[in-house]
Amino acid sequence: MFKLFISESSLEDFILNEQDKNVAQQDNWYKILQKQKNIYVLFDKNIDYSNLSVEEAQINPLFLLLQSGKEFIDSTSYLKDIENHSKNVLDNPCGAFLLDIDKTKADDIQKKYGVICQSTNSLNGSFWKSDIYNAHISISPNDKSHSWEEFLKGINSIPSNSLLIIDRYLFSYENDYKTTLEDGINNLFSILNSLLPDSFSKSEDYHVMLIFDGKELIEIKNSKFLFGDNSVHNIDECFAKLAKLISSKKKDLKRDYNILFELVSLTSDNFGYSDTHNRRILTNYCIIRADHLLKAFKNNLGTCEQNIDCDTLFSTGIDKNTKSDAPEKAHSSLLTALRSVFDYAKGDAAPNYKYALNKNGEKSIKDLVNRLFL
Repeated sequence: MFKLFISESSLEDFILNEQDKNVAQQDNWYKILQKQKNIYVLFDKNIDYSNLSVEEAQINPLFLLLQSGKEFIDSTSYLKDIENHSKNVLDNPCGAFLLDIDKTKADDIQKKYGVICQSTNSLNGSFWKSDIYNAHISISPNDKSHSWEEFLKGINSIPSNSLLIIDRYLFSYENDYKTTLEDGINNLFSILNSLLPDSFSKSEDYHVMLIFDGKELIEIKNSKFLFGDNSVHNIDECFAKLAKLISSKKKDLKRDYNILFELVSLTSDNFGYSDTHNRRILTNYCIIRADHLLKAFKNNLGTCEQNIDCDTLFSTGIDKNTKSDAPEKAHSSLLTALRSVFDYAKGDAAPNYKYALNKNGEKSIKDLVNRLFL
């Protein structure tokens, strides 16, 4: 879930600097700040906001912020610890860390751990609304004007440490669209090649999770692709074979850091199946939506009529008087729903959920490690 971290002093200075500007000139960070119910604060001013005089309260921007319904969550020890143990930012993988450190160190944390990290000396939230990261296309059957590589170009420069792909039919044979399991794998790796960051920590795993309907794997055409024969294979065999196949193709991504794959099958027999209805791709700070298929392309041509949209969490919905919700709302809602599914699945129902960790297709969903859900 998105969280904004900042020190008390920098929060006060930032508000004082931004609040009297023309709305069009205000930094997006200021607008995002106004939309947060909770702000995660390093307290460094030793002020009791409940004991301010009337005169002090009227001019104190943090008191006024609290009066508007915001809540400050004490994150003092956590943020101080990050100064010496920067990898702890991964405890909040979708956090935005606006820290009182120099720009070089902030940039290093951002690049190394895939979280948004900026120095409070050089805050700039313009990227949230950049056309590079917010794109919307319409494709049709046999359309050759788009591809995943073209559509997602540049988006991997937004930090990320985790990636979630949801499509019940990503690995199914769909006669209406003439798409196959092989097409699903080809589209998957085109997406991954475009979205995975060029660099990441050598000491931490980058997390990728795929959620799909494993029952689709047993269709005979899929079985033939996986096993090279026309014999019937059950879901366990097909699921395990797919996990090994995907794991074997990691080398094609040509990244110099470790990528950890998790495969989760949610079928109509499982609690949580309804949460997989929509085709979605989530990174820590972006959400991508497809109307019909993530198998959107085959032989460089569109496979069906659909719109595909990519938005940062705050591409819209932060301006005053807007009617739009920020995409962060849908991002947070989906992660919350899936966290509930996994909490349930890790209980007595665990044997009913197919789960693979890298090439091991016989793991228990209790072994789930994706940091988006821990």
